[in-house]
Amino acid sequence: MATALAALAAASASALAASAATPAGFVPGLKLGPCARADLPAAAQCGVFRVAEDPHRKPARILELKVIVLPARANRPLEPVFAIPGGPGAIETEHAADLANSWLDEEHPVVMLDPRGSDPETGLDCPADGDRFVQEPTPIYDEGEAFWRACRDRLARRADLTRYTTPLEIEDLDALRRALGYDKIDVYGASYGTRVATGYIHAHGDHVRAALLTGLLPMSNRIPLFHAEAAQRAFDQLVAECAADAACRAAFPSVRADLTRVLERLRREPATVGFTDEESHQPVTLKLTADSVAETIRLMMYENENRRRIPLLLHLAAAGDLQALAQKTRGVGNIRGEVRLGEQLSVSCSEDVWRIRPGEIAGAVGSSFLGEDRVRGEMAACALWPTARLPKSYYAPFRSSVPTVLVSGEYDPVTPPKWGEEARKTFPVSLHLVTQDGHADVNPCVAGIALQVFRTGSVAGVDTACMAQEKLPPFALPPEPPPEPPPEPPQDRK
Repeated sequence: MATALAALAAASASALAASAATPAGFVPGLKLGPCARADLPAAAQCGVFRVAEDPHRKPARILELKVIVLPARANRPLEPVFAIPGGPGAIETEHAADLANSWLDEEHPVVMLDPRGSDPETGLDCPADGDRFVQEPTPIYDEGEAFWRACRDRLARRADLTRYTTPLEIEDLDALRRALGYDKIDVYGASYGTRVATGYIHAHGDHVRAALLTGLLPMSNRIPLFHAEAAQRAFDQLVAECAADAACRAAFPSVRADLTRVLERLRREPATVGFTDEESHQPVTLKLTADSVAETIRLMMYENENRRRIPLLLHLAAAGDLQALAQKTRGVGNIRGEVRLGEQLSVSCSEDVWRIRPGEIAGAVGSSFLGEDRVRGEMAACALWPTARLPKSYYAPFRSSVPTVLVSGEYDPVTPPKWGEEARKTFPVSLHLVTQDGHADVNPCVAGIALQVFRTGSVAGVDTACMAQEKLPPFALPPEPPPEPPPEPPQDRK
């Protein structure tokens, strides 16, 4: 495998040189070489894939997208798996070490391509003022008009913001497939990556052998219209779980009321909280608002360990101790470093937000604790953002015969199982696995099932017995009080 990758690197270097020599007739170019990362296998290849920002403009602005190819550890590797990140605006190659020596690269080479606009240094980001955000974290779409206008104007000086959409990302992936010399591939998409993967199968399904899609985002889910509904569903499930657990019920008899009490208090007056940061061990002062806490609760429900701590944090906060909740708001609640907001807007404004009618927001949100702010905030940002006009075929329903594993988390606060069922209309040759997880998780059971499908290229006869053995972690409970010291023996006062 190392020899094959070395040959591939040499060929890709030639392709890059050739493309650089013809800027007016640009073709994508790939350059790979050894990775300068100690956390990746020695045979891994890292590099850049050069694509045209606008394939129809000549000469075109050239984008250099980061690429990592992990070799399969098996002697006779199977088809490569293209791993597609979520977001929009997430970076794939930063997480390469998580896939190295994992279930995925045991039998398959793994290909990771950072989406256009996602690079931390040159991508389309709208960073908040660092000092202010550390002290006063706000949900990403609570920024005002001046913030989005300034970010748009700054980015537009070096990028055509209409050229960072899913259809172009799909074509980047297929151009990379061709540059790597692959005919058939498997695809693994998570969250928003499921939409990219679905679109890829729509456009290039004859090159896809099998697919794994986790945290389904079909075209009918017009993000972020249904975020509040999904978050409320997940929170209601958490309340019911706690009530059914004797220890949780005894410790936290009023989880729903605790959340209401905390949010109402913070709406009346935000709280300034001082605490010692768990990682840096430095003192931190944080301003908590109702919006930042609501978003933190939503994001904590993405994975089970955090989700099962929510009753404890709300109980403490309702009693006046906001330190643990502030810690989570500073950590879990801060996703700005994980996504490029400009890229996210270029995708969502062009593909989803324009399809949301203001009159349907109240009905979609209902009485969710999250409220309407996320939807209306993103709509306000999109009103200022340049948008692309996508072909009608991009939205057209279709049916694929690609064998597909669809995975939904029963407790997912953003893409619950109903969206997995919706995706089955597109992928009738599929398994829909509903796990005891949050958002887009691949637990060992799901990994084993996906590998069976990747090996055989079929969903027939797949062993799914492990699904019945899933267990949830215990709820976090208040610490036991220290035992009282034994009474001292009576003194002899003779």
